[in-house]
Amino acid sequence: LASNLEELERLKSIVNDMLFLAKADQGEKALALELVELADEDKKSLEFFEPVFLDAEVEFSFSGNALCRCNPSLVRRALVNLLSNAVKHTPSGKGVHVQIESLPGLVKLSVSNSGAVLSDHVRTHMFDRFFRADQARAQPGESTGLGLAIVRAIARMHGGDVSAQCEDDIVTVDFTLAKNSGVA
Repeated sequence: LASNLEELERLKSIVNDMLFLAKADQGEKALALELVELADEDKKSLEFFEPVFLDAEVEFSFSGNALCRCNPSLVRRALVNLLSNAVKHTPSGKGVHVQIESLPGLVKLSVSNSGAVLSDHVRTHMFDRFFRADQARAQPGESTGLGLAIVRAIARMHGGDVSAQCEDDIVTVDFTLAKNSGVA
């Protein structure tokens, strides 16, 4: 029974994520917007993830700050998804860095980590639903392949977008938000 309950909870989570993505695909904008200092949301996300970083023996840091009108809960969700992905792909002894930058009309949150070089194919599809860079390494029940799709949906709900770059052995995922989210 406990195993069945665990599997039902996992399925419930997948269904909820799919419903969230469907609403975002229909153009739903972020609601419950607040003026937020993004460094505060970053600190909360890093504090939440601190035990995971410690267990993985991965260092973490952040820099920068910006004010943005956004849904703080959704922004934290996106950051947690990015941090989760980064820590999975960062070798022990290396680090993950979050940087916040204020740009004209946008705020950019960048999550960088040491890791394997991303091919053009992976960078093109990594934000697609259910995409996995290496199917052979995917463990059953490990993840749903929806995390980065949710990050992209949250960015778009806030008038922003996502991108990924790979330089040497540093992978950087950028997540942008319009400073005055809710405005297309």
